[in-house]
Amino acid sequence: MAFAQVNGINLYYELTGDAADRLVLVHGSWSDHATWDLVVPSLAEHFRVLTFDRRGHSRSEPSSGEGTFDQDVADLEALLEHLDFAPAVIVGNSFGATVVLGLAAQHPALFRGLSVHEPPHLGLLAGEPTYGLMLEEVNRRLGMVLEQIRQRDAAGGAKRFVETVAVGPGGWAQLPPSLRQTFIDNASTFLDESYDSAWLSPDLEGLARFDQPALLTHGDKSPPMFLAIVSKIAAAVPGADVQTLAGASHNPQISHPQMFVDMIAAFVGQSSSAQHASDTVRETRTESVEANKAIIRRMIEDVVNAGNVDAVDELLAPDFINHNPMPGGTPDRDGFKQAFRSLHEAFSDLRAINSDLVAEGDRVVALRGFEGTHDGPFMGVAATGKHITLDGIAVFRVVDGRVSERWAVLDVMGLMTQLGLIPEKRTAHADGK
Repeated sequence: MAFAQVNGINLYYELTGDAADRLVLVHGSWSDHATWDLVVPSLAEHFRVLTFDRRGHSRSEPSSGEGTFDQDVADLEALLEHLDFAPAVIVGNSFGATVVLGLAAQHPALFRGLSVHEPPHLGLLAGEPTYGLMLEEVNRRLGMVLEQIRQRDAAGGAKRFVETVAVGPGGWAQLPPSLRQTFIDNASTFLDESYDSAWLSPDLEGLARFDQPALLTHGDKSPPMFLAIVSKIAAAVPGADVQTLAGASHNPQISHPQMFVDMIAAFVGQSSSAQHASDTVRETRTESVEANKAIIRRMIEDVVNAGNVDAVDELLAPDFINHNPMPGGTPDRDGFKQAFRSLHEAFSDLRAINSDLVAEGDRVVALRGFEGTHDGPFMGVAATGKHITLDGIAVFRVVDGRVSERWAVLDVMGLMTQLGLIPEKRTAHADGK
């Protein structure tokens, strides 16, 4: 076994492969270096691979007091220096991704590139109505997990986390016994991490200075909040690429190991060839991104504000897929047109408000809202004459100048409340009235 003494503790690490290119893999909460076991052998054919147990996980020593996020970042920096392993391509998953981003914001010179999958930077979504209920439920479930660990029921807390937060009902039984034991052994460190809120929001100003290739990924089976988080981070990192991993969720290195290996190998290969890309290439990318945003702006102006539903035929590809159609609607281009016909019939003065656009690669994220007067029937509700607002977030994929896919999350509960289908919450007064 190999240990490195860094920042007053011993960190366990493993080095695999003899290639010249260096690759570092940083695991998330509950787990340890073994979370990468399915991908290390293949990656080691192309890279010198470093994996390690983060502070307080499995074979690595814990802090003498409460551990902090900053210590995790400092440990990664010190380990790279101890092993003379920088610069390297550094990859992180989940909480490990937050550590990688933290180091990138502080010490970009240690990187040849970075790849992170679904960092749980929930602070980026604070105050957004679209995710209010979702975050409230996530926090409620995590609170129950943490309380169980505080009551010294590590096994129960680990099982609850897997079945109510990470995987779903029955997920605990599907894990190998060795992985279940790892979760139990590292439960106290997960509790320790919860006491430090520094990891909730990344240093976007620091990441804006990161000048190496960056790949940010999310799984299409994961909660939509991860796409929103990844999109916000990508908007801050110059030239960052965002990829959706088909069929994957929060741990693609376990569920889809070959896809993960191929993705990292392709990213490093592309990064090496593009390291000294000309200004012309950068300008072309910028022009493409701006062109994609212009298409979405036109959709907002023509289809939403002007009510020109026929413009959809020009703006959307013939094989367009709407991953989140209106209830009862079809997921194709015709279904999208019919949805806006219905909206304009129900809200004759419908218009978009607060339409902020963020774009990278072939994706455009629209943080937007709608408003209008409910003066026509809508989803079985007769006209109420009320002024309605609807907040939401939509992600569009643009290919060859036309929208090919759309994902969206809307504040449906807020809409139903305004229409009177759900009673408004009332604030209790001191006198009970």
